[in-house]
Amino acid sequence: MVLQMRLEYNGVRISGILTVIPRNMKTFDEEMENYKASATRTKRLKAVMGYDRHHFVTEETCTSDLAVFAMERLFQTGKLEKNDIGALILVTQSPDYF
Repeated sequence: MVLQMRLEYNGVRISGILTVIPRNMKTFDEEMENYKASATRTKRLKAVMGYDRHHFVTEETCTSDLAVFAMERLFQTGKLEKNDIGALILVTQSPDYF
């Protein structure tokens, strides 16, 4: 069964999109030992996918922590006022708790 939902909002627009990238970073080469493929195959995979590095958070950090950080940053820089927010949509592949 496929469920379809149709949402329609009049007089509403997306006025901004924000991405938060964590400070912690590892290169693909640093993590090659975590892959089950040979070094040669892993390097080929790296070239095909175009991955060189990725950013990550500590185990204690939740997705909501990143969202709060982003919002506070927008408030501090004056790019957004709390009273101007009508709705907030958070899209993630990593919820706080599964």
